[in-house]
Amino acid sequence: MLLSTLILAVLFATCTAAAQDTPRDAIDLYFQAHAFGNGDYIQRAFASDAKIQFVENGEPRQWTREEFAQRFRGPAEDEHRRVRRVERLDITGNAASAVLTLDYPQVLFTDHVSLLKINNQWKIMNKVFSADHRNAAQEDIKDTLENRSLPFEPRKIIGNVYYVGTNLISSFLIVTPAGHILLDTGHIQMLPQVEANIEKLGFKPKDLKIVLNSHAHFDHCGGFAEFKRQTAATIVASSLDGDLMTRGGKGDFANGDDFPYEPIKPDRLIADGERVELGGVSLTAHLTPGHTKGCTSWSMKVGENGKTYDVLFLCGLTVSPFKLTNTTTISQAAPVAMVIGNFRNRTNTVNNAAEQDLAIVNQSSNNISILLSSVDQNLNVTLTEANGSPIPVGTTPVAIATGDLNADGVADLAVVNEGDNSVTVLLGSSNLDGYHAGYFVGASIAAFCPRHH
Repeated sequence: MLLSTLILAVLFATCTAAAQDTPRDAIDLYFQAHAFGNGDYIQRAFASDAKIQFVENGEPRQWTREEFAQRFRGPAEDEHRRVRRVERLDITGNAASAVLTLDYPQVLFTDHVSLLKINNQWKIMNKVFSADHRNAAQEDIKDTLENRSLPFEPRKIIGNVYYVGTNLISSFLIVTPAGHILLDTGHIQMLPQVEANIEKLGFKPKDLKIVLNSHAHFDHCGGFAEFKRQTAATIVASSLDGDLMTRGGKGDFANGDDFPYEPIKPDRLIADGERVELGGVSLTAHLTPGHTKGCTSWSMKVGENGKTYDVLFLCGLTVSPFKLTNTTTISQAAPVAMVIGNFRNRTNTVNNAAEQDLAIVNQSSNNISILLSSVDQNLNVTLTEANGSPIPVGTTPVAIATGDLNADGVADLAVVNEGDNSVTVLLGSSNLDGYHAGYFVGASIAAFCPRHH
């Protein structure tokens, strides 16, 4: 009874999520078709007689819904870099129209779609689109060189901190009696401007002893290798961005090989909370990943007019446009959901509390990972991936629930698989003193929520 109740509850949630109650629901299905490379989403999003129209070689062309759906054959290799947006959505009664952009590295699609509410379900009736082929990376580099690297008057900010960058790319000079510190050089073409700005303030580039890095993109450290040759300054970077710097910007998790620069190996790798000191000045590294994996903000104390100020050099105000799901660039997993349960029917020896383990749904690899917990005398928790983990489930798992489904005192799992419209049930076993392959017995149950055609 408990198993049936749980499955029905999960399936009810799945059916509710699949309902196309608003125009945005139909659009989201269309976006999912692109993200997962699955034509089934097209069948659900578009009306059966929908037309997809475009111009090719100056002549009008069109596809049927079925022809369009057949073009989806799995996610694109660069899916993690593809961005889709609803630019405009107008709704009047049971009719709607929308303008969508599909911003890909090599092409920008602009879709104009019309929608109708039919039998309480919103459907895309027609799509007209244009394709603007381009090289996004080269456009970005051109914009950086032409618009973000304009001369900017250097100036004192506070105390011994000076700005020596361009109009839109920062570089900071920190002056000490024992030599100076530079935070970022900018790209290689910008380096002469930075050096000229340093001299304009009355200092000499050759007196630079340390070069700190905020993050390892070409527009912030592309000039490091040349500046190192000129000054022999010590290059300091975080471990993860130091690796990227050593590769010259290639293999970036978000940008791939699009923005290369001359490789350089840092002289010192910094960890979170470590300090860099010179001439009575101390800067503390704060790892603030997001813009890059090893994005590093720096803080210091600065004195001026008898007062002491906290100064923070923040690394990256934006997160790189990278999707964590449906990609193998960061890992093979793409975790999307998690539950906690006493999967081994065990209590710890510290306070006799039930040990709570983790089950994590990995969407792009169609499995779940089991992390086993252990607690020491100080109640510190260590998580270790179990032998035999990850465990295969259905296609495109999206949600997970836990409960004692077969009333044996051990937590079991139920995983909702959106891709093949199923639920995978994984039954735990109280007879095992730990996890190994076969600990869970899997069964895939067809869901009761029909696909919408």
